[in-house]
Amino acid sequence: MRIELDGGAHLLAEGDSAFFAGGVPHRWWTDDAPARLLVVKETVRPGHGMGPSLQDR
Repeated sequence: MRIELDGGAHLLAEGDSAFFAGGVPHRWWTDDAPARLLVVKETVRPGHGMGPSLQDR
């Protein structure tokens, strides 16, 4: 699967993840190969921040 973020294309392999802020222009596609994609969207309420990151643990 390929993902384009802000004009730069990146190849994602099985098990890879892509994290980016909302509002970033993006698109994704495959090169004629079947793929499964799981999209998780986080909603942050004003005044609640983004929560702890994995680096904070």
